[in-house]
Amino acid sequence: MEYMLEVAILPVSDVDRSLAFCTERLVFDLRVDYGPSPDFRVVQLTPPGSACSVQIEWVSPKPSLAR
Repeated sequence: MEYMLEVAILPVSDVDRSLAFCTERLVFDLRVDYGPSPDFRVVQLTPPGSACSVQIEWVSPKPSLAR
């Protein structure tokens, strides 16, 4: 049996900035950019020649516990 990694999920604080970096500097191919609402967006990129994609997803900052 052969196992292969198909998608790696990377949490980011700024999807647009991360998307620009991956496409402009790393030259990844944009496969999916789907955002049906302000709270949900899926961006999937693939490095040239790779069978594994990277999915970047927005992670909201954790609320501070200090008062």
